[in-house]
Amino acid sequence: MVLKNHGLLALGGTVRDAFMLMYNFEQSCRIQVDALAAGRDRITLIANSTIERTRSQVNRPREHRDWPALLRMLDRRGADFRS
Repeated sequence: MVLKNHGLLALGGTVRDAFMLMYNFEQSCRIQVDALAAGRDRITLIANSTIERTRSQVNRPREHRDWPALLRMLDRRGADFRS
């Protein structure tokens, strides 16, 4: 969800799900802003067949290997997030 003048909001079934939704949402917004900054006439749209093929590759079950790696990164940085 995009909240006017308040930023982004994402909810998930788990903390990991919410984080990944927010991360991907924010990255998408950054990419769109960067693309628009280059000028609308310079944006090339991707073919629908490419979009569907990519969707089928990305929307498959994962083993969630990314979440433990993100937690280790926070531990190395000394982030106090476990309390």
